[in-house]
Amino acid sequence: MAHESVTLKKPRTKTVEPVESSHYSDPALRIEFCHPAYDPPHDILLTLFGFDYLGGGIHHNTALVACAIVAGNQWCGYFTETRDGPSVTAACDEILRGKKYYFHVIDPQNGGDELTSHPIYKYPIIPLFREWVFPHDNLPRGWDDISGLKLSAVPSTRRTNPAASTESHKQPCRLSYDRDCTSSAHLCPRSESDWFAGNRMGRYGLDPEVKGIHAVNDVRNILSLRYDLHQDFDNRKFVFVPKKSKSAPETVIVAHMLKPTHELGLLYHNFQLHPTPNISPEFLLARFAWTIFPSLRTFLECGVPRWLLRTETVGNQKASRAVETSAVTCHYLASVPETRSKKRQRASDSSIDRWDRSIVIIYQEDIVDR
Repeated sequence: MAHESVTLKKPRTKTVEPVESSHYSDPALRIEFCHPAYDPPHDILLTLFGFDYLGGGIHHNTALVACAIVAGNQWCGYFTETRDGPSVTAACDEILRGKKYYFHVIDPQNGGDELTSHPIYKYPIIPLFREWVFPHDNLPRGWDDISGLKLSAVPSTRRTNPAASTESHKQPCRLSYDRDCTSSAHLCPRSESDWFAGNRMGRYGLDPEVKGIHAVNDVRNILSLRYDLHQDFDNRKFVFVPKKSKSAPETVIVAHMLKPTHELGLLYHNFQLHPTPNISPEFLLARFAWTIFPSLRTFLECGVPRWLLRTETVGNQKASRAVETSAVTCHYLASVPETRSKKRQRASDSSIDRWDRSIVIIYQEDIVDR
C-alpha cells in the first residue's frame, strides 16, 4: 500500500483592492469637530476619522452623538461648516464630507433659538467619563429603535455569569462569527463598576435586583467577541453604533472604526453584528461614551482655561456645575488615569481646586430608580 504525504500550502495571502485597503489606514481622513466659542488652534473638541466614504466622510448621527455626549447629552446640538454659519443640511443618516465642523449648543439664556445665539454660547464640556450622567429615558435619536435588540428569555443561571454565557453556550463572535478563541466582552467595562452603580445602570439588565460588582456582569452587558477583536475593542479602535441607509431602512448595529487600521477597517467597518437579541442599547451607548471621552485629551491639554461641567454625587443625587477651569486643572484632568485606587485619587485631588471658581450653573438631577 502506497503511503500518502501531507499536503502543504503556500503562505496565505489576502486579495484586496489597493485603494479600499489604504482607505482605512489613511491618517489624512481626519475630520475636526470644533467648539465655536474658542479661538483656533484651541477650538478642536474631537477628531474623528472619515471612514464612511471612500473620499473621506463620516455618518452624521455618529459624529453628532459623540459631540453631544461630551457636551452633557445635548441631543439638540447641531453642526455648521463655519464658526457662525447655518446648520448643515445633511440628514442624520447621511454623510458629512467636510474636513471641519463646528458643534453648537443652543444657549438656554436666549429661549432655545439657534438663530439668535450671538455671541456664540461657550457651553461647558464634561471632562471625564466618570462624571458623565447617563441620560435615562432620553436616548439620542437613532439609539432608541434598533432592529434585532428585542429581549428574549435567558436562563437565570446565565444572567450574571459571563463565563457561563460564553462557555456553556459556545456563542460565536458577534462580529466575525468565528467560534474559536472567543471571550466575553463587557460593553460597560468592569473597571467602571462604580460609575455603573452610581448611575443605576442595573435597571437595564435582565435581573435588576442584582447589586454591586455582579450587576455589571449581566448578560445584557456582555458580547461574545473573538479574543483579538476583544482586545481591539478595549483599546478603543472601534465601537458599535446604530446606522441605517437608503438600501436598508431599518436601524441596525454596525462596527465603526475610530482609528486607522491596516485590515480591521477593511474587514469590519460598517458590517452588521450577527444577531444579538439580548444586548441593551443603553449599555451600547455607555460603551460609546466610554470610548469617546479620552479623545478630549487634546482639548484639555491646550493650555487655555475651559468651561467644564463637573459632576459629583451628593446622597442619591448628582449635582453638576459649569465651572471656568484653569489650564492647570484642565491639564491635570487630561492626565487622570482610567483606573486608580480611591486612596491615590484623594491624595492627588487634594492639590487641585476641584471646582475651581466662577460657578454659574447649578442643577440637580434625581438618579433614584424610577
